[in-house]
Amino acid sequence: MVERANNDSAIRYGLFVHHLQVTSKYTVRLYFFIQYEPDEDPQKSPKIIKVEYANINRQDDSRLKQFEGKLSYNLEPYNQIYGELEGKFMNGDTTAENRSDWDVSWTNIENAAHDEDTTENTIFLDKGGTTIEYTTNDESTYYHYLNKEGHINFQKLSVMQ
Repeated sequence: MVERANNDSAIRYGLFVHHLQVTSKYTVRLYFFIQYEPDEDPQKSPKIIKVEYANINRQDDSRLKQFEGKLSYNLEPYNQIYGELEGKFMNGDTTAENRSDWDVSWTNIENAAHDEDTTENTIFLDKGGTTIEYTTNDESTYYHYLNKEGHINFQKLSVMQ
């Protein structure tokens, strides 16, 4: 769900939460703080412009696990994020993070068929992504390994007015 964070009618900020089950007894939440434009039709989903910030909420009920690994994500066309969460969840008390942004040099590619009068255009966004590397202290003990990747679709977002 996206919640309106300011009253600017052109661009708004919101929070999207994606629940990810690690084990049958432990679920984490990926938080994406996003910039979006509302659609003129209130029945349609807003257009996601940018992911400003993301992180993992590792608190689940009374359990808090630490994470040693990486979360990588980038905004793709059609209101979706491609993300990868890979690493070990640990029993311990400290997780540190290091963020790095990366660029994608994708462009508008025109593929023209030589023998036909058709032209196919493929448009890629000139947006990069972010990788967050998490580390734990030496006293942490192993809980569970996870490697998940795929698309998180924003098509069914609702905006609170």
